[in-house]
Amino acid sequence: MVGLTKGAYYQFKVRAKNVYGYGPFSSVVSVRASEVPTTMNTVATAQVMKTIIIGWINPSDDGGEEIDLF
Repeated sequence: MVGLTKGAYYQFKVRAKNVYGYGPFSSVVSVRASEVPTTMNTVATAQVMKTIIIGWINPSDDGGEEIDLF
């Protein structure tokens, strides 16, 4: 993201929207900005019944910070 300061912490929360409207917001997550990692491969998605599975391969250069998988 443009305008972030390396080493500073930023807080985010998200919510989904579908044909029925908006869902609830997620819990707030604090993220520390670092250098931009190398480009990762395309994100792959799959739907299994009512579950969406998202997968990717981490980039080879993490920009100086560990990449967390939740």
